[in-house]
This record gives sequence, structure tokens and C-alpha cells, in this order.
Amino acid sequence: VISNVPGPAETRYLDGSRLEEIYPVSLLFNGQALNITAVSYAGQLNIGFTGCRDSIPSLQRIAVYAGEELDALEAAIERRRARSARRDRSTGGLPGSDPAGQLDDLVEPVAAEVGDRNR
Repeated sequence: VISNVPGPAETRYLDGSRLEEIYPVSLLFNGQALNITAVSYAGQLNIGFTGCRDSIPSLQRIAVYAGEELDALEAAIERRRARSARRDRSTGGLPGSDPAGQLDDLVEPVAAEVGDRNR
């Protein structure tokens, strides 16, 4: 099961102390091997992994690999944005010359770049 739980968008406090992060905790039901839950909070997104030890003996690897791939995706997006910014400067910032804000133009090359890294 993979789920997304929207949390509060604004920062929360308890007795004057700021809540810094929220992490999901989930349960597995009979026959379920893995649960991945994402929870948002105050501009953050945290992901929790819950797994059946008998079915997935190396659950920690999944979490580590997911973190590594997220880092690779973020780096690829930053490289793409830097290339777009250089291209914008070279075109004088003409309208329509900035593809960084267009999701379709960004996601496909980034996904290909991250996929190539894993081969």
C-alpha cells in the first residue's frame, strides 16, 4: 500500500515548542508485506516505510535506496534548472524561453537522466 496523508500546512506548536517534523507510522494487515506512507507538514514531505520482516527482510535497504534516488532526482532537477537559467540569459529572457516552469519539459529529461544513472 502506498498512501499520502496531507498534514497541516502551517507550523504547529505545543506549549511554546515548535513541532519540527511529522513522520507517518502505519500498520500492516494480514497478507500485506509493505506500506509506504508520505505525510506533508509545513512545506516538508516525510516518508515512512513499514514492512513485514518475513516478506521483506531488508526493508532498510528500500528506505536507503529511496533516499539515494530522491537525492539523484533533486540533483538532476537542479542541473536542469541551471541549464535553463543559462539558456534564458543567452536569449535575453524572452517570453516563452524559460522551460524550467513547465512540468512536461522538466520531468521527462530528469526521469531519463536518473534512469540512465541506474543502468
